[in-house]
Amino acid sequence: MKTLFNLPLNALLLCTALTTTAASVPNDKGEQIQEKTFGTKRHGKLIHFADGMFRDNTDRIEIGQVIKLKKKTVQVQTVKLYVFDTAVDSLDFKISFYQVINGQPTLTQIHEPIWLTQAIDEGWLTLDLSNYDLVLDKDFLVALETEKTSKYDESLSYEVKPLANRNSYYRFHHSDTWKRPPHRYCLQVVANVL
Repeated sequence: MKTLFNLPLNALLLCTALTTTAASVPNDKGEQIQEKTFGTKRHGKLIHFADGMFRDNTDRIEIGQVIKLKKKTVQVQTVKLYVFDTAVDSLDFKISFYQVINGQPTLTQIHEPIWLTQAIDEGWLTLDLSNYDLVLDKDFLVALETEKTSKYDESLSYEVKPLANRNSYYRFHHSDTWKRPPHRYCLQVVANVL
């Protein structure tokens, strides 16, 4: 597959917008729990757009979406990212959750960062957080970050939706100011509604 843009691994940090689909799953006691998928559900079938905003930057970037829970309490199960045309077999991902005040993301973390190593294949990359008992009841920002693991110019291509930004933000690690990019990411959060 031909890639339009690649982002260096040390510049990848993503977050998600939340829209929902629901399903019921049984818990350990046999009770039905409503499972919802928040975020972008579709990706480009024929044409893929990749993020090229930060491809030549050596500073780490945080890219995110404000997640509005609308007074619901959820337990995060997985975070998913649509990946295509990858040059690496596996990566270490840092998953962070940030506080949101008055609709704006802050730099205050609401849970310690979670590090996971994940094999990379084209398609939906699934990061399993079900063992972390991550329960959230307020609006938040969920973030994925990778760091360059070698001196070679490896990259991970992930999909974006051009001109579809509502509550997306990015910031450089040395900055305390969030800015808006011109797109959103094909990223999902799957959570149980408690």
